[in-house]
Amino acid sequence: VAERPSFIAIARRNTRRSWGLLAATVVLLWLIIVAVGVLGFGSSFVPSVIVSLVVAVGYLFFAQRAASRTALRMAGAHPAVGDEFLMLRNVGEEMASAAGLPVPEVWVINDAAPNAFAAGHRPEKAVVAVTTGLLSSLSRAELKGGMAHEMAHIRNRDIAGTTISVVTVCECRHRGRACRHRRDAQYRGRSC
Repeated sequence: VAERPSFIAIARRNTRRSWGLLAATVVLLWLIIVAVGVLGFGSSFVPSVIVSLVVAVGYLFFAQRAASRTALRMAGAHPAVGDEFLMLRNVGEEMASAAGLPVPEVWVINDAAPNAFAAGHRPEKAVVAVTTGLLSSLSRAELKGGMAHEMAHIRNRDIAGTTISVVTVCECRHRGRACRHRRDAQYRGRSC
């Protein structure tokens, strides 16, 4: 009978896979930029490779630093301030303390769907967002369970790769819209 891997071994393997996936995403982004530079603009290959490498690495650095704020902005979240969200903030502090983590910023999303997510590139910069639908449907004990789940994502560093992936998808969508807008503007400016 084969010995089952430990939880720590599985977590390390998943971390390596996440970083591999992130590296593959950067390489793909780099190749797309090179292709656009060489094919679309008639640039020579070497400058396109150098510029695209700088852009891809710069993007990765930006995505890592701004990912949690971008995810919160996309979700329409606002800080959980005031007496209305006192229980939520207290539960966040309790669960962070129990997990041995820094207390993350707690945000609220005005949405009836019961949901929550954690974001950030490291535990010290983590944020947790909870929908009003989740707050209204759970008791304090159930909310602690949900917050503990989000703390597990923070502790296991699942949030770094996921958050950067979300930002990458949004950036691709934004760039696609910008390119489509530019193309449409060019076609409107032509006379037949």
